[in-house]
Amino acid sequence: MKPGITYTAFGFQGRGNSQVNTGHVSFRAADLAKLKPGQVLVQQGESVPLKTPDVNGVDSEIVFADKVISRERFDREGQDPTYC
Repeated sequence: MKPGITYTAFGFQGRGNSQVNTGHVSFRAADLAKLKPGQVLVQQGESVPLKTPDVNGVDSEIVFADKVISRERFDREGQDPTYC
């Protein structure tokens, strides 16, 4: 990996209407260097309140942030339909 380059990883299976996509994660070599064995870098969405609701009454937005989780949690969430 080259320093300063942003990489993005994702996956998919199938075609057309039957295609299924995974979430994606973007990272740099320096991000990976911080990981310890058994850790996985993911990007997870969190609902964040807006300071002022928009014209449609929406009062929050989804913001994606880097999270480091255990490999066990990663495997468990990969089997949970809630995350699919």
